[in-house]
Parts: sequence; structure tokens; C-alpha cells
Amino acid sequence: MPSNAGVGRFHRRCSVSKSAQARDGPSVATVPTNESRGRLVRVLRRVAFWVALTLVLAPVAVVLTVLLQPAWDWFESATGIESLGHSGPAEWCYLVMYLALLGLAAALLAARRRATGAREARANH
Repeated sequence: MPSNAGVGRFHRRCSVSKSAQARDGPSVATVPTNESRGRLVRVLRRVAFWVALTLVLAPVAVVLTVLLQPAWDWFESATGIESLGHSGPAEWCYLVMYLALLGLAAALLAARRRATGAREARANH
């Protein structure tokens, strides 16, 4: 019986690659480069930023929806779509405001990224 008989497939592959590393040194694929680490850090920062932004914009959307109650009343009278109930704006009004804020944030960030990219391109020429 082989020495790794009770070990799963994954561990057997690792033991082979460890012996190959001991003989040949670390492979390029297993050692992350500074460029790949930097890319990973940028992606993780961007994800963390968007998670934080979505969490911050939720209460902002609630407050704006309540403050814009006269606008929802006008919308209801103009379209006939029920947007105000006896206890305030309808649920879909909150969702519309939340999605509008997310869209606005995305548009502003995209414009900022384009402006920064154009500024960097001009600086490099």
C-alpha cells in the first residue's frame, strides 16, 4: 500500500508538487507576482467600496423617499399609479430611489474614472 493511501486526491497532488518543488524550486504559477497581488488588491478594494456604498445608500434612499413625499403625491395624481399609502410612500418608491442613487453613484464614478484616465494620458504624452 502506498504511503499516502488514506489521503485524498488533493493531498496526493500536493505531495507530488511539493517533491517537485523541492527538486526544481518553486514554479512560476505558484508564486504570485507583485502585479497579480496589486490587481487583486485593486479588485478587493473596489468590491469593498461598492459593498460599503450600497450599505450607506440604503438609509439615504429611505430618507429621500420620505422627504420627497410631495413629489410622490404629484406622481400618483399625474399617473394614477398608487405611490402613497396611509402610512407613507409605497415600497416600490423606496426601491426606485435606491436604484436611482446607485445609478447616480455609478455614473459619477465612471465620469471620474474617465476624467482621471484622460488626465493621466495627457500627462504621459
